[in-house]
Amino acid sequence: MKKSLLFVLCCGVPLSHAVADVSDNFWYTGIDIGQGHYANGGNEASYDSARDRLAGGLHLGYQFNQYFSTELAYQYLGKAYANYNHGQISAEFQQGVMSARLGYPITDNLYPYLKGGGAGWMGDVKGLNNVDTDGFSPVFGAGLSYALTDNLALRAEYQFTQSLGDSASGFSDHHLATVGVSWRFGFAPKPTPVIQEKLVEVIVEKPVEVKTYVVSGVNSDTIFAHNSSQLVSTKPLEKTLAFLTQYPASVITITGHSDSTGPEKYNQWMSERRAQSVADFFITKGIDEARINVLGRGEAEPIADNSTEMGRAMNRRVEMVVQPFEIKSPTI
Repeated sequence: MKKSLLFVLCCGVPLSHAVADVSDNFWYTGIDIGQGHYANGGNEASYDSARDRLAGGLHLGYQFNQYFSTELAYQYLGKAYANYNHGQISAEFQQGVMSARLGYPITDNLYPYLKGGGAGWMGDVKGLNNVDTDGFSPVFGAGLSYALTDNLALRAEYQFTQSLGDSASGFSDHHLATVGVSWRFGFAPKPTPVIQEKLVEVIVEKPVEVKTYVVSGVNSDTIFAHNSSQLVSTKPLEKTLAFLTQYPASVITITGHSDSTGPEKYNQWMSERRAQSVADFFITKGIDEARINVLGRGEAEPIADNSTEMGRAMNRRVEMVVQPFEIKSPTI
């Protein structure tokens, strides 16, 4: 009998359960036992044959990630025989298998997989023909692994080896069903993240509604001289200033308006100048210029009848719209 086995290098997936919360790579080893079936052993001339035989083996694998590993196995396939009128023929086979295994973890414990690879086999045929034979055959299979603990897993597997033997000894496909156990080496579960609670104090300033202030020519304290953008009184602006100071995140839009007396371009210019004068006053009081928007609408947006003196006075106005913002200052 020849004393060498042929092995084929392939790739594969983990045997025992592989899940996202454990180490992605490790070694594992184990033992398998089951029953093999020589599909083509014997022929019509035999009056008795035994093709279902006890089989088993050892396996060693390496998991690269939760989907992919390689596995090397030694398998004893058992001794089959067939009796003829002229005598008996028996055949005993063993093989080394290197397989590629691909699988997907259904749960933390349950892991189905498929495998494919090759087997270097050798056989000893005795009886009417005394032949030592060896060769290479493709191997296919499927299995199911169930993890009992982080390190120990059970598995059940079916394997098909195509065409054991040669022309002198005869050919036989081989079917193998086994159950086995595997043990992981270098396996270390990843630590479960610890969630630390932090008490966060959030200081929230209650939102304030938008404020609108209007100063017009009918106010008792008019802020502009006649036909001028120069401020003569700032008293009507004090409430607006107080609001801007109280809410430092607020912004203000100042819009100047005029009546329809005089040229349209002049009225537009005067409305812009008066709005800017109000803005300059707030800036001198410490209000950031970036918080101030200045517009001029001239005579385009009257709120009263320009044909009457009272109406024109109402139209000569400055509108100030303040938009406060909710202020949140988180602290730990």
